[in-house]
Amino acid sequence: MPAASVLVGRDAELAVLDSLAAQAAAGTGGAVLLCGEPGIGKTRLARETAGRAPGAAVSFGACRECAGAPPLWPWVQVLGRPGGAMLTAGAGGGPAARFQLFERIRQALRDSASATPQVVVIDDLHRADEASLRLLAYLSETLWPAPLGLIVTYRDTEVPPGSLAADVIASLARARDSTRCELGGLSEPDVAWWLDAAGVAGVDASDLHARTGGNPLF
Repeated sequence: MPAASVLVGRDAELAVLDSLAAQAAAGTGGAVLLCGEPGIGKTRLARETAGRAPGAAVSFGACRECAGAPPLWPWVQVLGRPGGAMLTAGAGGGPAARFQLFERIRQALRDSASATPQVVVIDDLHRADEASLRLLAYLSETLWPAPLGLIVTYRDTEVPPGSLAADVIASLARARDSTRCELGGLSEPDVAWWLDAAGVAGVDASDLHARTGGNPLF
């Protein structure tokens, strides 16, 4: 089923992630794409899945732009040391070697999920290297159904139309049981609740919401 694309509030976001964890436990899996502007809470929300996926193992891989980061770095983090050695050894080959590597990774993910349902988080996809993007595109076509849920976060403002990242996101959106969530800012009542919970006095919630757009970073 193609991805539903929705602008959601925090309760709905958590419900979507809970549903993904349930799909992983049921053996079908799927993907959730969390997009939005910087500071809107994508990474924090994805990390909350770790405490909301009973019975599932959660692994986390972050894409990095820093010099020296090896190809497939987020997947090295997801697969751990043994998988990282496999990735490092196979990342530099031609198309045939790359296909074989991607297929070994797919099988490693499925084998791991067959023992324990998995939730995999790939954070900041807009920073991903080419090999990581191409692997994700391959998995979007070959991984499911499987007891594995995938959460991908990215800044939609930093994914140019027609780029490889945009193509991969579109491929994921077409994957089985996918949902695309565009994160908006906190509502004015949420801002008022946060001010009260934080013990902040003398700040007008309506004015703060208007000036920040409800972005938690601001």
